[in-house]
Amino acid sequence: MALKIADPSSQLRWYDLGYCKYGFCQTCGSRLFWRGAEHEQRTSIQSGVLDDVTGYSLEGVWFAPEAQSHHLLDESVPHFAENGDL
Repeated sequence: MALKIADPSSQLRWYDLGYCKYGFCQTCGSRLFWRGAEHEQRTSIQSGVLDDVTGYSLEGVWFAPEAQSHHLLDESVPHFAENGDL
């Protein structure tokens, strides 16, 4: 599936951590998506920013050991301790 990122009002900002780059909204500060340094052709979307997730599937849970106890992690997908585990 192809992803086209449109930013007509120039609100998108990138924050580079070295191991990944986060795209976030300059106005509200929300993380929208990220790209791992070793997989820059792949864009991972923060599912909370989508209006409807019908037809999309969860590929994994990153930073799973850091999840709060009230978060229910999907056991049917791989769990990763950090981005380097991809």
